[in-house]
Amino acid sequence: MSFLLFVYSGILDSTYVYIINGLVVIGTILVAKDASKNQSTYTALLTIGSLLFPFIIVLYFDQKWRWKISKAFAFSILFLALLFPFSDLNDFVTLQISKITNNQVFVQFDKMSVNPLLMNLNLENVFVESSSFPSITADELSIRPSISAIMKQLPGGSVKAKGLFKGDLDVSIASIDAGKVEEGAPPKPLKVNLDAEGQNISLKEIKDVFQIKLPFKGQLSFATVATIDTSFIEQPEGEVTLQISKFELPSTTLNTEMMGSVNLPEINLGLIELKGKLNAGKFLIESGKIGQGKDPLSAEIKGDMMLSFTNFGGQIRPIIGAYNLTIDLKVANSYKDNVKFFLNFFDQYKKESADSANYKFAVKAAAMGMPPQFLPAP
Repeated sequence: MSFLLFVYSGILDSTYVYIINGLVVIGTILVAKDASKNQSTYTALLTIGSLLFPFIIVLYFDQKWRWKISKAFAFSILFLALLFPFSDLNDFVTLQISKITNNQVFVQFDKMSVNPLLMNLNLENVFVESSSFPSITADELSIRPSISAIMKQLPGGSVKAKGLFKGDLDVSIASIDAGKVEEGAPPKPLKVNLDAEGQNISLKEIKDVFQIKLPFKGQLSFATVATIDTSFIEQPEGEVTLQISKFELPSTTLNTEMMGSVNLPEINLGLIELKGKLNAGKFLIESGKIGQGKDPLSAEIKGDMMLSFTNFGGQIRPIIGAYNLTIDLKVANSYKDNVKFFLNFFDQYKKESADSANYKFAVKAAAMGMPPQFLPAP
């Protein structure tokens, strides 16, 4: 009876019958929901599939009613997307993600919904836990897969997160076609184009989640476009722009391997900016600015450093090698005593002015962690 109403609602061009069609779909959902409670989510999906299967057969073979039945089918899909009890699938999704990642990633959320027009999957109050990184939460997570990537069984799509570290994150991934592989040749590594943008991310939240000891604060925004070999056999290539506003660091003590405990003075900076390119394991700093004119300390930085990424058992780790930087530093006279310990390293490059001291010099080292060498700026 339900199926007959379902089909006839597509044949008859009547608003009332479309309403009946919607009621039939609601009935279908209730049947599926009951099945999901008593048996499993698979049973619920099979119930809906069995009800729709004859309808699809008619749609395929009957040329006369194809358009009207197509409209009925579209309305049915819309009702299913709007009324299907996605909340009953929470445990199922959690279990499947855990299986796919070999129990490495655990995901929980309060509510799931689907936008059939935009092909979006929305999750609310998301909690992600993994052995590879600390627990992370987000107020809302929107996932939009790439249909073409799914058909090719490749990664692709976009993810938007709201409330992640009290900010917003937008990430898009598109797989790069590696072309045909000759017979007997090893498979080509999978490469993807990455486009990521973050806005108003709290540095304090990052500090707390990753248990960083320095008590800094600020708002982080960034944008990056990169091409990445997912195996990291080849190094990534791309560009990055980063901004930190309202940076605050209260006076604290930092433990270092080279100099032991170092007292850091309180510092407040209006803005920190970094723009650079990554290519062949080297990061070129096109523009680096620390502080603004009104801040007690400001600097401009240019140069390059060796930066590569290595895959250690599925964990991607950055490795910083040799660096060669040129720094133009300005320190207000009222603040010099606070950073006197650090200024002694390049005091020979100082130029005094009425209200500040300027230091322009180069610093380089064979690797991060090795004693740096200070030289006159080129």
